[in-house]
Amino acid sequence: MFTKFLHVTLAALALTASSSAITSAWAQSVTVVEYYNKPLDAYFITGRSVEQQQLDMVADFQRTGMTFQAVAATASTPDLTRVCRFYVNTPSPYANSHFYGLENSDCEPILAQNLPGFNWEGYDFALKQPVNGACPTGTTTIYRSFRPAAGGKTANHRYTASAASYGAAATTGYNAEQPAFCATVATDITVQTSAYCGTLYYSGVQISYQSRTNLGATNSWVRFTEGQSVVFNGRTAQPVREQYASGQIKRIMIEDSTSSWADLGASTTNAGTSLDSAYVQPTSYPRQMATGETVSFNRYVAFSPIQNSGSPLEVGSVSLVGVELITVPTGTYAACKYSSQISSQYYATGRSDLRRLTSWVAPGVGLLRSKLEETTYDDTGEHPTVTTDVNAVAVQRL
Repeated sequence: MFTKFLHVTLAALALTASSSAITSAWAQSVTVVEYYNKPLDAYFITGRSVEQQQLDMVADFQRTGMTFQAVAATASTPDLTRVCRFYVNTPSPYANSHFYGLENSDCEPILAQNLPGFNWEGYDFALKQPVNGACPTGTTTIYRSFRPAAGGKTANHRYTASAASYGAAATTGYNAEQPAFCATVATDITVQTSAYCGTLYYSGVQISYQSRTNLGATNSWVRFTEGQSVVFNGRTAQPVREQYASGQIKRIMIEDSTSSWADLGASTTNAGTSLDSAYVQPTSYPRQMATGETVSFNRYVAFSPIQNSGSPLEVGSVSLVGVELITVPTGTYAACKYSSQISSQYYATGRSDLRRLTSWVAPGVGLLRSKLEETTYDDTGEHPTVTTDVNAVAVQRL
């Protein structure tokens, strides 16, 4: 019922806007506006002013606040690319949405195929396109994400005007695709970083990593969340398993709750030998962190079996720097960037370690990149700093 309503509404509005454009001619500049349709849980953009006026009177369509400036399709110049629009209405996979394509590469080929369910709605606006994934200086990148049809929700493309909103879309099931347009002026929706930054580990994803140190040493491993919880140091934990190419297995022990999660320690098995390292006073992290928020900790590491080095005292902090776009071998992501500093003091041996870690975590995926700088101090003095770079090389949904 609602699908039919949406089709009729937008088709009528498109027709009205098209007729108006013919009789009164669009202005050189147009404002493209994003709407959210709550019953359909889908987003829609339009650069047609008459259509915007009509949608503003429909309760189910609400402006998100995201807008960007473009040029009317009828006033396009050779340095711009016109953007066309299709209304897509197919039963499988369920689609009651719109597709925006580029002239020559998308519009004409799709139109020529006469695909079932693809209804041509003409050209909407024109603007510059990214070159090698980057927009020219002085323009704002408009990113495109896609949510496939699933769970009764229609397939839907969404366009966002910042790395923060690009990342926020990922937490609601939208897969990052690519920079789509370059706008001269854009207004982003209001995104609170705390809405999706805070958690470092996500279930249902397996990530493969490769690392290299400044000394040339390399390593590789895969990480995924195990399905069964275990008891670790008297607390219920969800193991995050790391399997290394060397055969070593490390299980990071995580305690979950609705509003926070805690790092309890780790259990490592290597060549038949096991070692548990439990944090005394585990660190609790909020699931929602604001930019600039810092979590500090002061804890001991209890080893089982007991090690000759004794139980080190760890003092440090983790801060959310903000959201950045990063590119790794698996693709480009809007990632939450964290900065950590940990000082470990081994009183039994007089040794101390200082670790500075920068991590990039994509919401809904997990850690994609990190850089660790580690310096050791002992009775012989300060040792050269070892730097380790880690990158995700494969991401698999389980």
